[in-house]
Amino acid sequence: MRGQIFLGTTVPLKENSVQFGQPNYEKFSLTEASLLISLLYKAINREEPEGCLIRSIIVNGEVPYRDVVVIYDPKNMDTEQWALKVESLVPEVWTKEAENLLNGVGYPLKEVRNHESY
Repeated sequence: MRGQIFLGTTVPLKENSVQFGQPNYEKFSLTEASLLISLLYKAINREEPEGCLIRSIIVNGEVPYRDVVVIYDPKNMDTEQWALKVESLVPEVWTKEAENLLNGVGYPLKEVRNHESY
């Protein structure tokens, strides 16, 4: 059995995410999640213990959506501590480097931040 901490987001805490039903939702939600995962690995600044990883998944609720989850071994306290540390490192906003990467792949950053359709 593995432990999971769902971060409940694919973006930093004070950012908006693309919404299900918007054009290119799948592409842009995967872009958000991949970039957030990259930022988390950079922030944790160390390799994950064996049995741990950060990945994005599709959650099949009433409306399917993408989430980022931290996976760990609940029988190993070190891996649980690592997962909790990752959870605490979700940034508040995108870095300038992240914004440039998002803009470079055509991500509608301005529209998403303003809750506008694009």
